[in-house]
Amino acid sequence: MHAHRAEVWLAMQEWREVKLGGKDMLKQAQPHFEIFKALFTHGVLGISRAGRPIWVMRLGEVKRGLKAYKATGATNDDFQRHVMFVQDYMYEVLDRDTVPGGRSIWIIDMKGVGLTDLGSEAMEIIKGLAGIVAAHYPERLYRNFIVNAPGFFSLIWRVAEPMLSPTTRRKIRLLHNKQDMVKSLSEEMDEEIIPVAYGGQNAQPLYEGKHEVQLRELVRALSGHPESLGASTNGSASHSSTASIVSANGV
Repeated sequence: MHAHRAEVWLAMQEWREVKLGGKDMLKQAQPHFEIFKALFTHGVLGISRAGRPIWVMRLGEVKRGLKAYKATGATNDDFQRHVMFVQDYMYEVLDRDTVPGGRSIWIIDMKGVGLTDLGSEAMEIIKGLAGIVAAHYPERLYRNFIVNAPGFFSLIWRVAEPMLSPTTRRKIRLLHNKQDMVKSLSEEMDEEIIPVAYGGQNAQPLYEGKHEVQLRELVRALSGHPESLGASTNGSASHSSTASIVSANGV
């Protein structure tokens, strides 16, 4: 067991520091930040009652944003660096606790995903993100809520579920309607955090939430151009600028 964990850790360091030059990623400029944020809605919704970051992804939006995304010229390595940046923000700024305490709650919104999307280029992007998280942020998932799943997904789930380990099965909950959503989500978070679309009281757009605003402030500081969020630059913010934003979150 210990040998396996050591191998996973070494592979993660190779990916992070050698392949992507991602040492101290939260101090590096993010010129592609807005490109990936525009591709599909994803980010931190809030913090659970137990102090866990709550991450939301709206998968059905990827196909709509794919054409504009491809025109930007952003590469797969750029995407991986973005995933590293936003995940590090969760685990180095919002919740610095180590495993098993330092884990996140995911809400995977499948609204708009159709049968024809399986095997599509859009779905390959999502699979790539999931693969990065599984390989390089192992054991960080506490609970995965799947909402607005299309009808065919239930059939896929019935086939796949028995193949999963008991531990993995316990982490995943398939929520079929708003009543299921608000009941299950409220076990982990206050209804003021739960979006209206999921039966809660939160009508605020995801990107206007406190933690997403703070993340953008960090991106502005790192870009060296606060007036042009997401501008392409090789410059970096001063240590004091970056530190002031990060320290505001308790780091």
